[in-house]
Amino acid sequence: MGYILREDRRFAASGILGRRRIAVRSVGVKKSLVVGVILVFVAAACYAQTMVSEPEFSPMVTAMAASGGVGVANPQGFSSLFVNPAGLASAPSTFTVLGVSPATYFLPGSSVRPYLGELSTDPADALAGLSPTIAANGIGGNLTVGLGYTGKGIGIGLMDVTDVYADSTQATSQLADASNTLAFLVGLAVPLTSNLSLGGTLRPMLRVHAPSVPMVDLVDFANGTGGLSIPVFYGFGIGLDLGLLWNLSPFTIGLALRDIGGTQFYYSSGTLGSVLSSITSGKSLPYGTPVSSVYEVPMNVTMGLAYHPNLGRTASIVDPLFEVDYHYAIGQNAAGASPLLGLHAGADVRFLSLVDLRVGFNQGYLTFGAGLKMLFLRLDAAYFMRPGSLSGSAALPNAGLATSLTISF
Repeated sequence: MGYILREDRRFAASGILGRRRIAVRSVGVKKSLVVGVILVFVAAACYAQTMVSEPEFSPMVTAMAASGGVGVANPQGFSSLFVNPAGLASAPSTFTVLGVSPATYFLPGSSVRPYLGELSTDPADALAGLSPTIAANGIGGNLTVGLGYTGKGIGIGLMDVTDVYADSTQATSQLADASNTLAFLVGLAVPLTSNLSLGGTLRPMLRVHAPSVPMVDLVDFANGTGGLSIPVFYGFGIGLDLGLLWNLSPFTIGLALRDIGGTQFYYSSGTLGSVLSSITSGKSLPYGTPVSSVYEVPMNVTMGLAYHPNLGRTASIVDPLFEVDYHYAIGQNAAGASPLLGLHAGADVRFLSLVDLRVGFNQGYLTFGAGLKMLFLRLDAAYFMRPGSLSGSAALPNAGLATSLTISF
């Protein structure tokens, strides 16, 4: 009897629950319809927003600049985090205490040096004197500072990249694009087979961006005499990169997907002074006016092939490496651009495990440089040329110099 009674109660309860389930389902359907309608409107609103192409996260790697911009099939140490995270699977344990890479987007020849010295005393006159250089080459610079650890399939790093550039079409307007990006990078790589590795990097970023700022205001800010009223966008973005490495000795094939799906920055607008004041006081970013346009770094797909011949004992004396990469930034390349725009090729020959001599072909232009390794210290230098702009075919090629100092153990 007891058993039958329990069964009767169960059946009775199931009848009540059945009626309740019907009611819940009807309510659930209504909620789903409401949510669906909301999502449609949100999607339509997002679609209606203006999409603006945002500069990619662009740390200066001097060794890559000298070798034509290659590296996807042979990522090295700390740079694996943002070049091809699959390289973390085979990276030796290395702690980079400090890496500093200053670069100029011009050549400091005799026609330029007098005006560079005058920037601190008479910015307006100095920039007027630099106008021919801007018109023929463009002007600007990059400063990359970083530290981090790589090893045992993991990588972690902190990098700050400041980039300022006015291309050759901006000599008359005297306007430049300026940005500062602070990025925290966390990477993980695993071997899928004995010769195939997969890796990924998550890259939260804080960026302050002045997309069209008078150069004289930037010089005043650098001199500490003004520039705090410069209008800027500021906000956060999270980038995701994935990479593959397939070792077919003496060849290696690399594939990297950067900024998967496009990396959006959620910006507010304000002044440079208000942002700096808020950050230096230890507070959060200031409350500014949300920017209606969507600022997105286009997804970049890179494929690479490296050839590292096995020279046996001779490799301790001379050890060559040859690489070819092809980059494609989705939706960013100028219409009708040459196929050479994505082609990179380079060679790195190491002598006595101490000195590197490098030469490259960067999107149709020559690059070269050298490196020196002494215990925990590494010095690199590069001359490079690159297209003046990926999205504007009117900009002339841009030449520059890069150096780097790296302390690692």
